[in-house]
Amino acid sequence: MSRKKYHHASLNRTLTGLAMDAPFVIATRMSRMLDPATALSPAVQAENLRMVWEKQAAAFEACSALMAAGAAQYQQAWLNLWMGALPTGRAPSAASMAKTLDSALQPFHRRARANARRLRSGK
Repeated sequence: MSRKKYHHASLNRTLTGLAMDAPFVIATRMSRMLDPATALSPAVQAENLRMVWEKQAAAFEACSALMAAGAAQYQQAWLNLWMGALPTGRAPSAASMAKTLDSALQPFHRRARANARRLRSGK
């Protein structure tokens, strides 16, 4: 019986990317917000609005990924019952949990990486 192995490399890359990009983005945005010369400029105000909206969009995408993973597990459980297999009551595997967590963190990682690139370029 062949079993797919999910090496946690993707989750590790996502977490490492977040650990590298998020502090830079936070520090850059806070320094711009706290600078009295630019705090009320239209560019900084637009950046503040962008910050709020992109967090909401990323949270929505993450919830969608978690709901899709839950629906897939629910569907598999019903399929197993229909085929005559009794529920085992086992928790999901570590690989399954890592894959689900990675898919939930991807929207935050993509946005943090894009923001870091944009803020480093000075736009």
